[in-house]
Amino acid sequence: MTKNSCTAQPSRRNVLTTALGMAGLSVLIGTAFVPPPPANDNNPTCSMPPHGGKQRPVYFVPALITRKMGITAAQYGAFREGVAAIENARYDEMGGAGKRFAGRYQFGRREIRETAEALGLPAPSTAAFLNDPEMQERFFERYTLGHHNYLMRHNTRYAQANVDQKLEILARAHNEGAAGASSWLETGVVHLDGFGTNPDVYAKAVRRRLSRLGKNQNG
Repeated sequence: MTKNSCTAQPSRRNVLTTALGMAGLSVLIGTAFVPPPPANDNNPTCSMPPHGGKQRPVYFVPALITRKMGITAAQYGAFREGVAAIENARYDEMGGAGKRFAGRYQFGRREIRETAEALGLPAPSTAAFLNDPEMQERFFERYTLGHHNYLMRHNTRYAQANVDQKLEILARAHNEGAAGASSWLETGVVHLDGFGTNPDVYAKAVRRRLSRLGKNQNG
């Protein structure tokens, strides 16, 4: 067992720092000080980037999106890991078209600036963003919540979808934006990204993980 493994437990200080790092926007109740259990497919509190290396596991307790969407941390974890599996990047890695996208979830500069503003934080430099995995997790949660809010306002089909369907649509939105996902819901027309990636692959990756989660919980 190595220190890079998600089975390594975080300190109480790291859990609390990660959980409360959203400028006071995340409020944890009851178990905030308790280190999470060893991670596996059903435990979304630990995230390990691909490609090995010396990066440590990152523990994050979602609060904004679970409260707003009425989902569990495990459902959010399945969504998060599905998106990350397609992006296939380390926290400290630049990638995507022209190597213009930063970190595990491949944020562009505009996404970093807009998400920082939504959190009431100054926009970090790309270097600072790459060097702060906890920041990336906070930004990813808030960025996804922004997509959810947009789709709830602008698309009846999304608003009427069940939770699993919403998470699949949000996975698409990570690739093509909330407006693109809304357009797809209305027209069925698929738009490929700069690498020719079909947003369907994001939705399918999340669907597989949600399906495994449901089977494990029911089994």
